[in-house]
Amino acid sequence: MASVTLFPEESSQRFFQSTRVRTTTSDEQGRYNLEGLPAGSYLILPAERSPLEGAVFPDASIFEPFVRMATRVTLAEAERKTINLRLAKPEPR
Repeated sequence: MASVTLFPEESSQRFFQSTRVRTTTSDEQGRYNLEGLPAGSYLILPAERSPLEGAVFPDASIFEPFVRMATRVTLAEAERKTINLRLAKPEPR
């Protein structure tokens, strides 16, 4: 299982309680489902832990280290997509 976090590509739309930021956990087969998203451009990140884990009032900066590892996806109004993702591994320092 993995944490799957979706957030807007546009950093000004990444804020506490945004309807454009979602996180879920995949099932045993690695499947996940995120519903009810507004149309727009997003970044999606599967990882062992969500970047939001433990954050009290996250702001846009919490996502910056993950932008390069995330997969871009654009959704039209009421569009459904299936996206195969690879688990993000932290980069060595």
